[in-house]
Amino acid sequence: QSLEPVLDMSKLRDLNEPAILHNLRLIHANREVYVGIGSILLSVNPFQQLPIYTPDIMENYSRGEWKLRSHPHVYGVAQACYQGLIQNEANQACLVSGESGAGKTE
Repeated sequence: QSLEPVLDMSKLRDLNEPAILHNLRLIHANREVYVGIGSILLSVNPFQQLPIYTPDIMENYSRGEWKLRSHPHVYGVAQACYQGLIQNEANQACLVSGESGAGKTE
């Protein structure tokens, strides 16, 4: 198992429940919130405010400077959906799921 968090879990050597849970612990300990599994974005509630929704970060994603696979973020998902809407002229959908009080409306 890795000692460093893997932000794209599709790159984990073993993609099984223990490896995923271990990686999520590392993500949380590293004060990261988002992790990707292919095109799926998974978030870990940090139970504290983090400076990850600043106008500068939003602007970087809107310009396409950060890619979803290199540093997963909800802004990256929004940007990918928007690009799919514009480039492919096709409807897009995002599913947000989680327990009550988990921060889905952030």
